Amino acid sequence: MPSGPGFGYSGATMSVPTVAVITRTRNRPLYLRRALQSVGAQGVESLVHVVVNDGGAPSEVDAVVQAARHRVQVEHLTASVGRGAAANVGLRRSQSTLVVWHDDDDTWHPRFLATALAAWRSAGRRAVVTAAERIVERDEGERLVEVRREPFFPGLRAISLADVARESCLVNLAFLAERGAVETVGAYDEGLPVYEDWDFHLRFVSSFDVAFVPEVLARYHHREGAVGDARNSFEQEAFRTADARAVLTNRWLRRPGPVGLLMALGPTLEGLSAGQQRLDKLFNLLHGARQKWPLSALEKW
Repeated sequence: MPSGPGFGYSGATMSVPTVAVITRTRNRPLYLRRALQSVGAQGVESLVHVVVNDGGAPSEVDAVVQAARHRVQVEHLTASVGRGAAANVGLRRSQSTLVVWHDDDDTWHPRFLATALAAWRSAGRRAVVTAAERIVERDEGERLVEVRREPFFPGLRAISLADVARESCLVNLAFLAERGAVETVGAYDEGLPVYEDWDFHLRFVSSFDVAFVPEVLARYHHREGAVGDARNSFEQEAFRTADARAVLTNRWLRRPGPVGLLMALGPTLEGLSAGQQRLDKLFNLLHGARQKWPLSALEKW
């Protein structure tokens, strides 16, 4: 479970916003500017955007935030505390009915929040997830250039514990949750260098059902060939990533229930699924060839 104090709000007295958007950032002003534009374009008035500067240069963050056109609360940390701890700082130092984590290098469709809020009100669930896409881009220093877009887990039709256990199929910026439910299951595990969101999603879906919106409204960005702070977390330290997955899988294997087994079998099941898809394509190819060139025609030839 996450370490640190509780979730009390430390700011001044004010009306409670409906949504708190929490963004972790560190020395990436170009990405942060785009993230602020993404949140500002949502058109939701009852919102506070909490930017947690995880030990980066304060002047860079302040300069970007000054240009924002929506309500932004900045929390500067004097030293980096890591992904999970920085996310939890934003949670503790804010107040809202709902929370969502929007990393500094990702973006939303302008209808994300309005659509997710409507689904939350109508579904009566403790959280809502929208479909997502993966945007591959290049960092050219002064600008980000989109290379291509591809579906992120296109087969996702509903949020089941079995699917979430087999693979980390949800992205944090697509996951809008009630703060009370987050407090019940516990926020991000600060001891995990990566996969802290997967661990959180597992604990959440183990306790609550989650509504699913099939419209692609969340955009997970990935950079090819990036170096330094521009790289994605999973590329920065491959060995730590593998170790975090092993620790998380072991944790769930030691608990009663099927979640740990599904996590352990996840890569194998994914491989079998990919093999089945290749066989299906081969069968369709052969079937099409047989229709175009029947055996009788080939025999005459």
